[in-house]
Amino acid sequence: MRAPGRIAAAVLALICLALPASAHPAARTTGSAPLVSTPAPAPGLDRTPWGDPTVIPEQLMRQMVVDSGEIPVGDAILAYWRGTYETFLWQTTTQALCDATYDVAPSTVGCASSPNLPTGPAPALEAVFSGSAAGGDWLTVFIAANQEVHSLTCDGVRTELSRVGQISSPDGRPLTVYTYVVPWLTSGTLQAEVARPDGVTVTEPIDLDTEFLNVQRSYIRHCDQALPQRPVPDPGADGSRSGAPDRVVTAQE
Repeated sequence: MRAPGRIAAAVLALICLALPASAHPAARTTGSAPLVSTPAPAPGLDRTPWGDPTVIPEQLMRQMVVDSGEIPVGDAILAYWRGTYETFLWQTTTQALCDATYDVAPSTVGCASSPNLPTGPAPALEAVFSGSAAGGDWLTVFIAANQEVHSLTCDGVRTELSRVGQISSPDGRPLTVYTYVVPWLTSGTLQAEVARPDGVTVTEPIDLDTEFLNVQRSYIRHCDQALPQRPVPDPGADGSRSGAPDRVVTAQE
């Protein structure tokens, strides 16, 4: 799992794999805002379309995680699949996050030993993994705490996220895993539509891959909205900031 600080390097290493814009599927629209739907893993997915039914990709990739020195907890989270290309996620006994890619044969495994998972009761959203996938797709994995994430909007294009699993925070709270799949590398400030436990829906900014803001490529989509200033309330008499606004953790934090 590439931690936020590793996202830029991961994307740079994978740029050469991206397909040109002509190979990307067109976004469908809903109302006045273009909408791209993130494909969700299908229940009961036949994960051996290439032939051998004895091949179980997640078992092979789990063993590679074990061989790397980590012990996965629970079943794999199938974060992404397209044909024979699959990306699995595991949380480990050391609170590391590991991602493993299978494409006809075991391909890559990476683990982030300190993924900076959200803790505490405050709502939070954090990008923990980003990179190119299959068929021109770009995959970003988000971890959400104490809120539901409905969509991300970049440059007028609203994309629904898929909820793919759950892991635990270091303090034992449940965290939800979401995937954001689009046919481009997203750079800049997106608007996240989230629902809080009290039912209130709000929009919060989140930054992704801002180092590509001045890079012009067919596979890069720039989000033009600027990141608004986030007010910090004056400390209370005891020095606390109990009135501090809910946060959205960006890929740079």
